[in-house]
Amino acid sequence: MTTKTIKTLLFASLIAAMILPFSGVNFAQAEKKTDEDKALEKLAKYEYKFQKQLSKADQDKIHEKIIKDKNLSQDLEGKSIKYIGYSYTFNIYELETNPDKPVDIIMHYTVDDKSLTVIVDGTTGKITDYEFTDIGPALLPTNGLIISHYGGSAIKGLRMDYNAPNYSHVSGWSAMLVNAGMVGATSANACNPTKVTTSYWSQTGVIMNSVGRQLVWSDNTTSCQATTFTTSQTNPTAGQSLVSQITVNPSNGMWYMTVVNVSTGQTYNHGQSVPGTTNFQINSQLTSVFFENPNTTTSNWNTGYAANPKINKAYGQSTTNGVWDYWGSQNNYVMNCVPGGLNWSGYASGTLSGVGVTYNVNTIKTNCARA
Repeated sequence: MTTKTIKTLLFASLIAAMILPFSGVNFAQAEKKTDEDKALEKLAKYEYKFQKQLSKADQDKIHEKIIKDKNLSQDLEGKSIKYIGYSYTFNIYELETNPDKPVDIIMHYTVDDKSLTVIVDGTTGKITDYEFTDIGPALLPTNGLIISHYGGSAIKGLRMDYNAPNYSHVSGWSAMLVNAGMVGATSANACNPTKVTTSYWSQTGVIMNSVGRQLVWSDNTTSCQATTFTTSQTNPTAGQSLVSQITVNPSNGMWYMTVVNVSTGQTYNHGQSVPGTTNFQINSQLTSVFFENPNTTTSNWNTGYAANPKINKAYGQSTTNGVWDYWGSQNNYVMNCVPGGLNWSGYASGTLSGVGVTYNVNTIKTNCARA
């Protein structure tokens, strides 16, 4: 072997040694795609499943089955029944193996002084689960709110990623919610069912209450009354990875409130038609994420949290290219706190585009109650 050949081999070995680490880095970066990323890719793949709306005739047929169901009929007999609407639920992981599987339907009611959630199998039409619970609380803009609102370019979607808090009920309730308002919406009319077309406002996320943790939605049509997606069989458990988002389809004005349990794949969605809307109001408390506290300063609700709850990140969807990205800016403030006296940093810390925002429930309990 000549000296020239040896030098050539040594040079080639050196180049290979330099390339391998970089290729390894690229491979590692490719492998860093999180479970959440994968789940959201599947959500985008199967979102057409919840975009087809049920006709009134279809809803009436399902309602008749519920009224006549042998298990439910005795509980409903002689009571005042009000139909609120319907939602969809499906598992994004199961759809990977069976993409043609019909979605299940969630029917929402109030029955006298109770809320009723009924799950109907999309394939068989049979009732698979139902539950009576206390009527959900009103998620009002007048409650104590620790707010981070969206600031930046126009968006047609808003999303928050979080883990189900480690919570055991003591008293009262609290919530972490993502919210979006149409352009022109006002706080005064945000919960008014007669103002859907002019002041629409929607919310979705998690409530911590006597049941534990419930995934909910609300909007003008419910007078901001929390309406549950889940039952005790499907409520999230502590630590499970969750994503809540609100989107609007500019082509038809359909708004979608969606929650994905990344840990299980179970997905929930409620749609509402708001004709003419194409994007969200920005730089407003109505388009934001917040921690909601309606409790008095004498309530010990905060002791139910084993650790301070946290929103890991939040971000909007561009109206220009549909890309989901971090917020353009984070504008923080506090609403309706009594006795108050603290600014946002007295109740929460962090950034939604960085380490996330953590809420100090002990400080909130002491200084921030519903006005």
